[in-house]
Amino acid sequence: MAFAERKALYDRIEATRGRPLIAYVTSSRPNAQAQMASDVIPRIAEQVRCVPPEHTDVDLLIVSNGGDPT
Repeated sequence: MAFAERKALYDRIEATRGRPLIAYVTSSRPNAQAQMASDVIPRIAEQVRCVPPEHTDVDLLIVSNGGDPT
């Protein structure tokens, strides 16, 4: 799925759920697969900290083929 299609889907999820969505998606394309790594945790935490204070709830969408679970 192209980025523009994913972005439109993420926007629909945010509108339906009424809260910000943080999406972490790794590649599942043939010959370009990626897995989750623990070094992304601080980056996700930073995204959560960037959510405006008027939002008390956030949705987190993770799509990964596996990787480091810690």
